[in-house]
Amino acid sequence: MLDIKLIRENPEEIIRRLQTRGADFSVIREIVKWDEERRLLLTEVEAKKNFRNETSKKIGLLKREGKDTTEIMQEVGEANEQITQLDAKVADIEDKIQKIMSVLPNVPRET
Repeated sequence: MLDIKLIRENPEEIIRRLQTRGADFSVIREIVKWDEERRLLLTEVEAKKNFRNETSKKIGLLKREGKDTTEIMQEVGEANEQITQLDAKVADIEDKIQKIMSVLPNVPRET
């Protein structure tokens, strides 16, 4: 199976070399698009997880001080929901990429 990094770094070369097999492999561009979207979503997930973790630490401090944490706990709950939704989107994209890549042939050597 082709390496996603290779496809990401040089999609047009991969398409050109695969087309020597006599088929249209422009789906490589779709893989690149989905991979870019997946990477953006992963960045967003990590930012939300960081927010959740930092906010959770604040909750602990506020509880020790005897302060109300209801609003902050609500924010953490919302962040958890968003993380779950984003993780589902990432999994869906990864599934699409995997299905296409599993049927792509190896890149022929240049002669």
